[in-house]
Amino acid sequence: MQQPLPGKPETERTNNTTITIMRTQTRRIRAMAAGMLAVVAMLLSPIASAAQIKVKGCVTDATGEPLIGVTVLVKGTAKGTSTDIDGNYALSDVADNSTLIFTYVGYKQVDENVKGRTTIDVTMHEDSEILNEVVVVGYGSLSRKEVSSSIVQVDKKDFNKGAMNNAMEMLSGKVAGLNVSTTAAANPNGSSELQVRGATSISAGNGPLIVIDGVAGGDIRTLAPQDIESMTVLKDAASAAIYGTRGANGVILVTTKKGTGEAGAPVVTYDSYVAMGIAKDRPEVLSEWRRARRGNDYGASTDWYDEITRKYSYDTNQYLSIDGSMPAGGYYSASINFKQANGLDIVSKRQEFGGRAAVSANTINNHLRVTTTLNARRVKENWGNDGMFDTALGMNPTMPIYNADGSYYQPSSPTDARNPVQELLVNTSRGNRTYILGTAEAKYSIWSNENHNVSTTLSYSFNYNDLRSDYYTPSTSGESFWNGYAGRASIEYDKWYTNSLEWLGNYGFTNDDHDVKVVLGYSWERTNWEAMLTSHSTILSGGESAAAPIWPKERQACGQARANRHSSVSSAVSTTTGATY
Repeated sequence: MQQPLPGKPETERTNNTTITIMRTQTRRIRAMAAGMLAVVAMLLSPIASAAQIKVKGCVTDATGEPLIGVTVLVKGTAKGTSTDIDGNYALSDVADNSTLIFTYVGYKQVDENVKGRTTIDVTMHEDSEILNEVVVVGYGSLSRKEVSSSIVQVDKKDFNKGAMNNAMEMLSGKVAGLNVSTTAAANPNGSSELQVRGATSISAGNGPLIVIDGVAGGDIRTLAPQDIESMTVLKDAASAAIYGTRGANGVILVTTKKGTGEAGAPVVTYDSYVAMGIAKDRPEVLSEWRRARRGNDYGASTDWYDEITRKYSYDTNQYLSIDGSMPAGGYYSASINFKQANGLDIVSKRQEFGGRAAVSANTINNHLRVTTTLNARRVKENWGNDGMFDTALGMNPTMPIYNADGSYYQPSSPTDARNPVQELLVNTSRGNRTYILGTAEAKYSIWSNENHNVSTTLSYSFNYNDLRSDYYTPSTSGESFWNGYAGRASIEYDKWYTNSLEWLGNYGFTNDDHDVKVVLGYSWERTNWEAMLTSHSTILSGGESAAAPIWPKERQACGQARANRHSSVSSAVSTTTGATY
C-alpha cells in the first residue's frame, strides 16, 4: 500500500468492506505549536516579570548626616550613580527584582533588594576594621583613619593574579592615577613602566622611587611576587617629602612577608603556575605584495613574521616557602623560587632562581627587637631583537631565507637590509644578572606606658646589582656584511651597590583627645657604580673573504685575531662613587 499524502483520505478495501481512514498531521502540528509556545513563555517569563522602575533615596551615616559620593551600583550590571551633596541618588530603568550595592570608603558595604520599591533610604556604618588597619608610610606606619595625605595601600589579597614579567603588574588597575604599562609583554625580559599621576619630565625618568622594606632604590625584580605582602603608593608631595627629590615622581613602598600562623606551627606554602602566550591575527602580506608589485619578485614565498615567531610562548613559576611565628613575638620566613619563560620570538628567554630568608626576634624583656632579611636572585637572559618584528613586516616576502647551498640569504638591497631569521639565530646577545638585598635592624623600646612611647631604631642595608652582557656577531651576519667585519664581539660588566645607615628616634603621645607623633632621624648613604666594556672587531683587508668568524663559538679571548687582518680593540673602565648625608 502506498503512503498517503498528509491530510488526504485513504481508502482501503478488505473482504469487500470499504474502510476510509483519514491520516492527518493537523493535530500533531497543533500539539507541537502549543509546546513551543509554552517553552517560549517559560523563557520570557522572568523578563516579563522584571518590570523597569525608577529608584531614588537618601544615604546617611549612623548620626543621620548625608554621605556625599556614595557609589550606588545595580548588582551584575555596569549601571550606577553616586550620591549628591545632600546624599540623594536616583536610578532609572532598574529591574524591580534587582539588588542595589552601596559602597563608601571607610564604611561597610550595604546590599538592598529592590523588591519593587521606588524609594530606598540607606544608613551606612563605619568599618572599624578598615579604619584601624595599619598603613605603611615613609617614616613608619599609621592607622588608616590617621592618614590625611594621598596614600593608597594594596594588600596581597587584592593583587592581580596570574603570570607577569614584573611584580608591579599586580597593581595594574588597582590605584587611581598609577599607570602600569608593559612595553613588550611577549618578551620575558621586558619590564614595566610606572607613572604616578602622569609624566613629570620630558628628558629625565618618570618612574616612581621603589622602596623595599625601607631600602630606597631597590629593584622589584629582586623579589618573587609571592613574597610581597603589600604595596603602598605615596602619590602627593606631602607623603613623599621624606625622600626628597628622589620622590618627585611618587614613591611605592613594598613590604614583604613577616611570618604567619601561630607560634610553633609553621605554615608551608607551595605555589605553581604555567602560562602560555599565543600570537593571533598574524599579518598576511605575500598576496598583497605580488598583486601591487611593490618590489622585485625573487621567486620565494616567505612569511617573515611567521618565521621569527614561535607558535606559542610559555611561562612556568615554582614557589615554596615556610613561615612561622615565635613564642616571644618574633617570626621567621624562608622561600625559594624558580621561574623560566621564553618569548614569542624564536630567541628570547629568561631563567631565574631566587631565595629569601627573614628572621625577627625579641629579647631583653621584649624591649629589643632584632630583624634581618636577605634576598638573592640569579638571572640568565637571552635577548632577542624586538626591532626584527618591524623588519619582518616590511621585508620583501619573495626573498628566500636560505641560499641554494643552505647558507643564509643576505639581501644586497636596500642598504643595511637584514635577514630577520639570520639576525636572530646567528647573533648572540645575552646577559647574567645578580640581585642581592640585605637589611639588619635593631629597635629598642626605651619607655612605654598608657600615654607615652619612646623608641629608637638603627638600621643598615646593602643593595647590590650587577650585569654581565655578551654580544657576538659572526662574519656571516648582516652587520658584518654591511660594515666589512670578519666578526665583532663585546663584553660589558656593570656593578651597582649601595650601603646605607639610618637612625630614627620616635616619640608618641596619646590620650582621649589627642594623638601626637614626633620623628627625628639621620640617614647616610653611599652609592658606587663600576663599569667595564671591552669590544673587538676585525676589519677585512683588501679583497679577503669573510667566510668564517674570527672566533669560534666557544669564545676565545679578545685579541686572537688572525695576523693578516687589521684589528681594533677598545676598552673602558669607569668608577663613580657618591655619598649623601
